[in-house]
Amino acid sequence: MQIANGVNVRQNLKILSNYETDVGYHSSVYDFLNLHWAWDAMEWNDGQQWYWPEATPDTIEILVKDLAQQWLVSYKEIYSQFIDDNTL
Repeated sequence: MQIANGVNVRQNLKILSNYETDVGYHSSVYDFLNLHWAWDAMEWNDGQQWYWPEATPDTIEILVKDLAQQWLVSYKEIYSQFIDDNTL
């Protein structure tokens, strides 16, 4: 819920990505992984990335937050079982 509320978005996105890497990918959070990789790529490639077409240094945080809000609505049964409320 933190990502959806705009709290420590990048840090929590990294936590979520690391969690998925450790326990295995679930299709419902694959978009978060792509946004995480996009954000990292922009940091290392002068703002360029190839993971999420709409993502720019100016829009990435908003895109992640919007996705988290949509995810919470669409996948409540998954998040309530497996994802810490404090991360999304």
